[in-house]
Amino acid sequence: MAKNLKLLEPDVCEIFLKHENEKGNNKEKCRYLHISTEYSKADLENDIKAGAVQYKACREFLDGQGSDMVIIICDTEEEGFKAVTYLAASIGFANEDSGADEDDYCAFDYDNNIPVIDINELLSYDMSENPNFTDGPFSMNYNMEQKKSDPYWIDYEGDVCIVDKCMADEDGNIALYKHDQGMGFIYNPLDHKDLWHESFCKFMKNGCTVYYILVRNTGTKDLFQEKKETEVSEIDTSLTWTPYMQKYDEDFSLCSLILRYTAEVININAKTAEKENYYSILFKNYLSDYGYSLEKRFPLRKLLKNICFMDDNPCRAIDRILKYIKHKYPQKTVLTKEMFSETGVLKNVLEKAQENKKEKSDTVKMDDLVGMEDVKRQFENIIKSIKFSNERRRRGLPGLDYRNIFLLIGAPGTAKTTMANILGQRMKEEHLLGGTRFGSFSGAQLKGQFVGQTAPRVHQIFEDHDIIIIDEAYSLTASDMGGMDTYSQEALAQLAIELEDHGKDRLIFFAGYGGADVMERNNKMKEFLDSNPGIKSRINGTIVFPSYNAIQMIDIVKGIAGRYGFMFEEDAMGPVYTYFEKRVNDSNFGNGREARSFVDNCQMTMAERIMEIPVAKQTKRMMQVITKKDVIDTVKKLSEADDNQYGRVVRYGFA
Repeated sequence: MAKNLKLLEPDVCEIFLKHENEKGNNKEKCRYLHISTEYSKADLENDIKAGAVQYKACREFLDGQGSDMVIIICDTEEEGFKAVTYLAASIGFANEDSGADEDDYCAFDYDNNIPVIDINELLSYDMSENPNFTDGPFSMNYNMEQKKSDPYWIDYEGDVCIVDKCMADEDGNIALYKHDQGMGFIYNPLDHKDLWHESFCKFMKNGCTVYYILVRNTGTKDLFQEKKETEVSEIDTSLTWTPYMQKYDEDFSLCSLILRYTAEVININAKTAEKENYYSILFKNYLSDYGYSLEKRFPLRKLLKNICFMDDNPCRAIDRILKYIKHKYPQKTVLTKEMFSETGVLKNVLEKAQENKKEKSDTVKMDDLVGMEDVKRQFENIIKSIKFSNERRRRGLPGLDYRNIFLLIGAPGTAKTTMANILGQRMKEEHLLGGTRFGSFSGAQLKGQFVGQTAPRVHQIFEDHDIIIIDEAYSLTASDMGGMDTYSQEALAQLAIELEDHGKDRLIFFAGYGGADVMERNNKMKEFLDSNPGIKSRINGTIVFPSYNAIQMIDIVKGIAGRYGFMFEEDAMGPVYTYFEKRVNDSNFGNGREARSFVDNCQMTMAERIMEIPVAKQTKRMMQVITKKDVIDTVKKLSEADDNQYGRVVRYGFA
């Protein structure tokens, strides 16, 4: 059972106030945070114990000496408003009537409400009070006739909440310079603090508190990504100006603001696992309030991550989603993935689940492949080597200094590409490399459409992928004129560069025809390697895929047929063995590809036979069993096709 959280969502409201002046009526949007009298410091303690550990800093602040100004660093406005709610409810807050003339002003109700002021709103007003404002490399003249009525908060004497959506790096370090589209220049609100110093002083008198919410904007929107704990000394306000600007007043920073107002800094942050746990508990509290439960195996973590990504106010989003489901399914009490999918927050999860289900049914594992025991052993050794290198690094030792570049050679149909894909997926699943991005490309795909496009394309492939398979790379060197074209030369030159730069942090395979089982004229990979010694010298290992024998071909045929729901009559395998015993010695033997072709042709022969039978007499078993006659007829058909293709006569006899 989920632990009970007292505060689920901050109570932020918006209203419109009406001003009356010489220009007539003017409406002003007002945001405020309502502080319920039901909350207290005991509720903060309860919520922290229940899972809201990111608000421990609020408790530490309350246990200290306090301050008239509190700087709250957080990931979303919602987190900041929750922190203000906890603090204001614990220490109480000062709100006094603004004294506005109700004939001219529809006054704001300050009872248990804290005004929320955007930093740009405050800055704009303060600069409008200084019409000849000149600062830094730019000067601005405001048209005073365009000035609106004074904002509702200008004569207010009580606690206020100022919101500043600042820039931050991926670690959460604050950089407060901004670019205002309307003003057309880069500025830092804190650089103009002399303009609104008076506003701060006015807000902070009479024991009032200013809550300054700094919302990190890292560009990632992933609330489950752990942020670096931001100390005062780490807050960076020295973002470099562009070349045509001059940086001025370097001492104007958040640090100086903290010193001037003896401000306290509260960092709302927690470890990734703690955040996930908090939002899970929060969501279950909402479910309890609505009288809901979730179906078994519900992807709750993915749902919460999607909600946090889609909305900067996830608590509000959760409430709205559940309200929608309540309206759409008033009789339901158990929620399913499909219900949430209608709101868009789980649609991708369902689509991905269907894709994974299909991929799982289509996926071939290494153990499923017939034979190739030596190849499997070498692939396992690659995995062990990477694990060993990672384990050395974990223990503070240097990783192994070798390139993860391998050559896969063999006759056609020996599962080179299949094995490379299996290993790539294994690496992806076990996170054995720095990344898990997987890509398979043919040699022809490396070439650009126009001159100059090939090198950037090859470079981008290595930038975008961690596990790379280049199949039939010799297609780069293929030419009817006996030489390589410009595109191929550019691709090979760039390949050599990328192998040098990424041979240690990527897993790279070149797959194609070659080896002792391939005739000299068909040894395509030898042509590819000879075309560029720089590539050949960077390949760390060669894995040879041997051709299959007749017994292995029977096992492959049975396996392919079984995946399609077919089976052979017991005496049907004799003709299959006889056929492949001769095929494996042919110079044009296609190995595993011939097994698939054999099964496909057996199905066609089987279909011709069964469809001559009236439907009423057809049975399910009849459609599953491949008979000995089906096999014999298939062998005859394939033999005739072979005669026509290669101009020779091949005889197959059966007892």
